[in-house]
Amino acid sequence: MKFATATRVALVLMAVWVFTGVGAVQAAEQKIGWVDAQQILDETQAGKRIKERVEAYRDSRQVVIDLEEEDIKSLEGKLEQQMPLLSDDAKREKQIEFKQKLERYQKKVMELSQELQDKKLELLDEFNDLLEAALKKVATGGGYSFIFDNGGESTLLYGDPSFDLTAQVKAEIDAK
Repeated sequence: MKFATATRVALVLMAVWVFTGVGAVQAAEQKIGWVDAQQILDETQAGKRIKERVEAYRDSRQVVIDLEEEDIKSLEGKLEQQMPLLSDDAKREKQIEFKQKLERYQKKVMELSQELQDKKLELLDEFNDLLEAALKKVATGGGYSFIFDNGGESTLLYGDPSFDLTAQVKAEIDAK
């Protein structure tokens, strides 16, 4: 019985040794690189165009918000002037009217903010499609098994600069 257990242990250890050795050979054959996706977004023509579209969309929504805000401020100024002249019932009515208008304004600001976030996500999805295609081309062309994002909240703790593929991916995106 001790012999059978010792044999099993020896077989398990041999299997671990064989698989570890094979795994080490396979790992040595794998090529790894990294990119800074934020830098690619910031510095490629496609990324700059997407950022410009987000800003243009934001600016168009800001115009609407600014007009509504001016209207609220104007109404508030008129109310301050009229309040001393109004009866109590008229004051309450004007205050309710102003409160309702202010609530509609706040609701509109929230809706427009959500629209802006949705638009950002939509445009970033477009960019991510470009990035994915460029990464695939660089990875397959260069024989890379893995490419990590070294920007933002990456899990890459260290990257040898010789594995930085950011410039290649930027060039690939700009080529399109």
